[in-house]
Amino acid sequence: MTLNELQRWILNHDQEDTWWVAVDGEVQDNLMALPDVGKIKDQYPDNEVSVLHASKAEEEDAEWIIFEKDAVQKFRVISEKAMAKQVKVPAAPAKTDEGKKEKAAAKEKKPKEEPKLKKVEPQGKLKEPSPAPAPTPAPAAASAAPVDSEQITLLQAEVNALKLAVAKLNEEVAGLRSLAEEVKEPLSEARAVLEEREKFLEMSENSLFEKAQSQEVMQQELEQLREELHDRERNLKNREETVAQKEQAG
Repeated sequence: MTLNELQRWILNHDQEDTWWVAVDGEVQDNLMALPDVGKIKDQYPDNEVSVLHASKAEEEDAEWIIFEKDAVQKFRVISEKAMAKQVKVPAAPAKTDEGKKEKAAAKEKKPKEEPKLKKVEPQGKLKEPSPAPAPTPAPAAASAAPVDSEQITLLQAEVNALKLAVAKLNEEVAGLRSLAEEVKEPLSEARAVLEEREKFLEMSENSLFEKAQSQEVMQQELEQLREELHDRERNLKNREETVAQKEQAG
């Protein structure tokens, strides 16, 4: 097996890189790692190097694995001529400086031709434009079309109806305003009553809280008094017992 194959075996089996090494059947004294095994193979390329993992050393049927060096990858070197044959770059047409200079000299030799101006002869006097005729006013209508009296009466009736509707709306609005003003007074009174009640409730809550606190204090004092009474009763009993014992002893 090669070095890469043995490293894969270690990773797959979750083992440590510790191996017993034998050169032509002679086992080395110390455990080695795979890079050290590769160095030994480099020192003894013609000898047979075999390895055995430390975890399998105590097994009776353990088999030694022949260690082989990894095959060296061969790279093909391509020469410059071969690269030139494979990739042919089309040569761009070279423009020499001499051709450019010749063209520039030819342009300078040609004389510049002046533009010829054409003479324009006058063709008589220009005629002044004649004024446009004024537009004739349209003939006024002799008499306007007569308006129907029935349409006028209908329009007047609609206007009167609208006026009546507006007056009714104004009256309704005034009635709503008066109602709103009437409702404001009881609402303000109810608000005042509610505020008074809230104040009274706050006062009562505060008084109840104070009473509860005072009751707690009283209870604590009573408990202390009870404890003191119990202590006094115990002391009295103890004294009575001692007095009785003294009398019996006397």
